[in-house]
Amino acid sequence: MAVPYPALARGLSRRHGYDMQLGRHRNLVAASLVCAMLTLGAGAGPVALRLPGGSGGIGFDDLQFVPSLDRVVVPGGRTGTLDLVDPKSGGIDEIGGFSQTGIYRSGHGQGVTSADFGAGFIFVTDRSAKLLDVVDARRKSVVARTRLASGPDYVRFVRAPREIWVTEPGTQRIESFVFNNRDAPTIGHSGFIGVPGGPESLVVDEARGRAY
Repeated sequence: MAVPYPALARGLSRRHGYDMQLGRHRNLVAASLVCAMLTLGAGAGPVALRLPGGSGGIGFDDLQFVPSLDRVVVPGGRTGTLDLVDPKSGGIDEIGGFSQTGIYRSGHGQGVTSADFGAGFIFVTDRSAKLLDVVDARRKSVVARTRLASGPDYVRFVRAPREIWVTEPGTQRIESFVFNNRDAPTIGHSGFIGVPGGPESLVVDEARGRAY
């Protein structure tokens, strides 16, 4: 069961008609993650895949399966790559251009740690550089980026207003950006949504016009 989160609900309903709700149990946000264990081939059991550059450790935070890409999108943390994993073959496409560090410091605060897909692009937050990056999923390259106002956690694409939302728990807010890809991909800052005491994870329910 979800309950209204008044401060954020007012800000969202005023701008886009979205209601922000916070579950009674914070662990419910774990439903937005997918298991990193992949089944390869018919009848095969789960196997663990070794990500490129990950032997020294990677702090995982946000993993997603994107049906239209038929790939698991894996932010590679300190490795400096965003990895697209084929769940059938186990093949991995690396997309570079992000912050890279040689030593894993525990936790999940290094490099790229969250990603979301929409309108043919992958939106990625880089915690080390405090950047929001846009990746062309077809060309597999970074095509736009902008600096964030403070340290990011989750990034989500909101399709109805064509906005990118980035949670910034350290400053208790969501930073929003307008996304435009008519001629060339561009991202423009559009504002902040205050969230007292948070937020961290973010799940958008497009059908019901709600965010959790």
